[in-house]
Amino acid sequence: MAMTGTITVLFTDLVGSTELLSGLGDDAADELRRAYFKILRDTVTRHSGREVKNLGDGIMAVFASAIDALHCAIDIQRTVQAHNHEKDASLGVRIGLEVGEPIAEEEDYFGTPVVVAKRLCDSAQGGQIIVSELVSRLVGSRGRFDFKDIGLLSLRGIDEAIAAREVAWYPSAGSEPSGPEPDRVLQLDGSPRWGKKMGTTVEARRKPRPVSRFLAASILLALAVIVVYAFVTSRDDDAAPGREPSESAGEPGDGSRTPLDRLNWKRVADVNGSLGGPFDQGINRIEATRDQLVAVGHTESSPDDLDGAVWISDDGAQWARASSSTENPFSGPGDQEISGVRARGRGLIAVGKDGQATGPSEDFAAAVWVSDGNDWQRVSHNEIVFDGAGTQYMNRVVPYGGDGWVAIGATWDATPGSERDGALWTSATGRNSWVLRQKDDGTFAGPGTQDIRSVARNADTLIAAGTDGRGGDFDGALWRSVGVVWSRVKAGEDVLGGAGDQQIITVEPHRRGFVAVGHDEVDGEGDAAVWLSRDGKSWQRVPSRGDLGGHGDQMMLGVTSTPAGLVAVGRVTHTDGEIDGAVWTSVDGTSWKLQTSRTYALPGSEQQIKWVAADDAHLIAGGWVGRPGGDLDAAVWRARLPQPE
Repeated sequence: MAMTGTITVLFTDLVGSTELLSGLGDDAADELRRAYFKILRDTVTRHSGREVKNLGDGIMAVFASAIDALHCAIDIQRTVQAHNHEKDASLGVRIGLEVGEPIAEEEDYFGTPVVVAKRLCDSAQGGQIIVSELVSRLVGSRGRFDFKDIGLLSLRGIDEAIAAREVAWYPSAGSEPSGPEPDRVLQLDGSPRWGKKMGTTVEARRKPRPVSRFLAASILLALAVIVVYAFVTSRDDDAAPGREPSESAGEPGDGSRTPLDRLNWKRVADVNGSLGGPFDQGINRIEATRDQLVAVGHTESSPDDLDGAVWISDDGAQWARASSSTENPFSGPGDQEISGVRARGRGLIAVGKDGQATGPSEDFAAAVWVSDGNDWQRVSHNEIVFDGAGTQYMNRVVPYGGDGWVAIGATWDATPGSERDGALWTSATGRNSWVLRQKDDGTFAGPGTQDIRSVARNADTLIAAGTDGRGGDFDGALWRSVGVVWSRVKAGEDVLGGAGDQQIITVEPHRRGFVAVGHDEVDGEGDAAVWLSRDGKSWQRVPSRGDLGGHGDQMMLGVTSTPAGLVAVGRVTHTDGEIDGAVWTSVDGTSWKLQTSRTYALPGSEQQIKWVAADDAHLIAGGWVGRPGGDLDAAVWRARLPQPE
């Protein structure tokens, strides 16, 4: 169904395509063209856009959100640059955007906004993103974009000149070409990317003013103080008293060295008391939407009685409980808990479990909550879909295909000795019409116990991940879908299995495909575990050495991708029995460095980090910390993302 109302139109164009492709052989040209369009389509899909049509050298796409469209444009330029660096290619893409109310007709669009977006694209140079002044005014300060006024542009087919802006973008880590390409790429020093001067509409770049000797000396002195301070504080943070130092995997030149190595994490102050309470509270997942951050988890309203909980924040620095126009939709008889949440536009879907009874034989039903970004409601309970004779629960949810959603979890009946099976639910809208997709061919079931813990999407590929317990041991398990057909990923014993227990707890997309994290326990000794895949079909296990192992137990619980690399979170259980939060960083997932900090490793209390998310400027992590007396408070940690060097 075509989007209607106010939408943002995006056009892309491959600069100098005829000359570029004619210089290659037919096979090489076809391979390059397919790689180019895959970048475009994957990125548009990832940012909730819809491709309208292929224009030969580019595409036209539409977005319900101008912010999503701008993020998409920047992501396209970053991904193209990374592709050029990796493949020694020279693709140059120009992009134009306009917002308005075009005429929708048979999945296509017509009218002034479409024409303006196309002409802005035609006016750009390779590597540039040009938008109308209307787009920049509509977005304002949201999204923290950098706009540069390039004056009035006279566009073919438009009577009046259009006030235009150029959008700056920062290169992805590790994607810099070996040297500048004067026709396309400027500012290789990590500062915002600005294109070439366009005719007489852009002011000539002014020469920098000389720096005075006094100012230069002041800067050098300040840098010296910072270096000394960083050295002293790093020595203080590297090992808490009575703790064994971990083995280091961060040798110079390996895959763990990243600008993320010195993240300055700070625990967010609970100003209004929303993260604490008289009993236990905890955060399971955090999601960044267009306008806010949303955290989900549980709160204990009385001893041994859990309710679901949702917190919201504008910037991650101050949190409040979410509201509802009805009686608390997150509570009820028995226990309720929210395990996962995902956003699409301003809307949100949260999933979890609902205890329908109390006592040792508690029966859980799967549960879904929906929100428009302000008000939360519980989706009507359907006993056939969400309940049954035993227990069902949902762990995670992901948007997929148009307005559809996919949720994963587990189900088992009340028969004595019955075993848990993986479960998958789908809905066309998320608000209703949920269907339990129970496979009779054993895709999600089989001998022993299966539990699907996580689900992720990268372009058209869905990956579900979890555990498969047979013969007393647990192995990691993966399922893959392209379209509607699911199949079990076949991998060797050395990848998903082995001695002891292997558990995949979270799988997430990143620019190289998929990354999965979890735990590997052998003879009572546990190590963090990482798996990588480019296509979701072929997987490799990252060797558990260095900072993935060491003294005590390490477990990764969540992971996210940033322009500078990967960040994983979890917990470390020391040999003295204390549990601390943990953060690992990596450039590409092949080698990891454990980041130690007293911020999430306080002696004498339990800390655990369950999830980490990234917005435009910060990493936001959530979990819980212990209080004197044994109760737990929900906790949020925050770190500023490093700017490209």
